[in-house]
Amino acid sequence: MKNYRYINKGSVALTEKEIAENRERLEERDLLHLKYGMERLAAYWSAIDLLGQAEGGVLEIGTGRGVTASLLAKKFKEVTTVDISDADIRTAFLNAAYEKVLERISYCVCDAAALPFEDGQFECSVSINGFHHFKDPSAVIGEMVRVTRRRIVVADFSESGFEIVRKIHRRDGNEHEEHESNVDLISGIFSGFGLKAEKHEAYHHKVFVVNKKGGEQQ
Repeated sequence: MKNYRYINKGSVALTEKEIAENRERLEERDLLHLKYGMERLAAYWSAIDLLGQAEGGVLEIGTGRGVTASLLAKKFKEVTTVDISDADIRTAFLNAAYEKVLERISYCVCDAAALPFEDGQFECSVSINGFHHFKDPSAVIGEMVRVTRRRIVVADFSESGFEIVRKIHRRDGNEHEEHESNVDLISGIFSGFGLKAEKHEAYHHKVFVVNKKGGEQQ
């Protein structure tokens, strides 16, 4: 039974006015984070840069509003991004359209704990700020391990980062969704798959990098 679907980008009409207005909202949100002490784009790029160069496809787990997918597509020619919901897909299209990279990105709706891809289909995979949303993080990371040939990057907020986003959400009258805020568990999950994760910290984030070739536990 098919449990995924790709979204037809050609069926969505985007106007220049809508693209510009969406960009203005994004920049306002970035400035709000900066006011609280977090440089969002710098954090995203610090994780993306750890992927290195890739000639093959790159997989992103957790499309959301598509900010990371758009940044990935500025660096890599072939990006596939997945999310369990398409609730924010129009915003994701608008972000990609502004960056002029929409044609480089494939958008797939599926469960990241049961990816519809072949073993080793992607050269690299990445997830930024998705770990705390995963109901079964071990299953998601296991799938990333399965479908990735070379390098995996998983990044999420540090303790100080979580405090910042909680404050911002409370300012907006919301509570920040967190299924798991202990990001250091990521190392142990990779270890369970026989892989050693290298840890980096920057911009209120923790980033874990696994090299599948030569990344096995000693």
